Amino acid sequence: MASPQKLKLILPEIIIPTDGELRSGLKVEKSLIEGLGLFADRDFKTNQVIWSEPLKGRVGRPESDGPLRWANHSDNPNSILLLGADQIPAATASLIAIRTILKGQEIVYSYGVFGHTGYFKTCKCGEPNCQGVFILREEWGEKK
Repeated sequence: MASPQKLKLILPEIIIPTDGELRSGLKVEKSLIEGLGLFADRDFKTNQVIWSEPLKGRVGRPESDGPLRWANHSDNPNSILLLGADQIPAATASLIAIRTILKGQEIVYSYGVFGHTGYFKTCKCGEPNCQGVFILREEWGEKK
């Protein structure tokens, strides 16, 4: 019997901005999805790193005041959260645009793809493919 093959995620070349660019281009504003959200204050190209931050603690908890704290869940995300990648250190959480994000658009990712564990919460993303619920990021300290 043949051994199972491991699935390898093949990513296109990731566009890694400079430190100065990582600290600009984002803002937190009222979200139509839920509470406050993370918004683009400039355009982001497909495959561009929007934000990267070091993981903290045993489970890998991004710093609580970093932009990832404000990125809402959507069942039609415009970004993906990766823990390390070929060009990104393993101890880093990075939000990467999976399509062009224009200035003023909310930056969202699917919490389910990342594999969060925690409590189910009603999803308000409003997308046609909405699953109706998502999982709070309990490992990052989110509560019911």
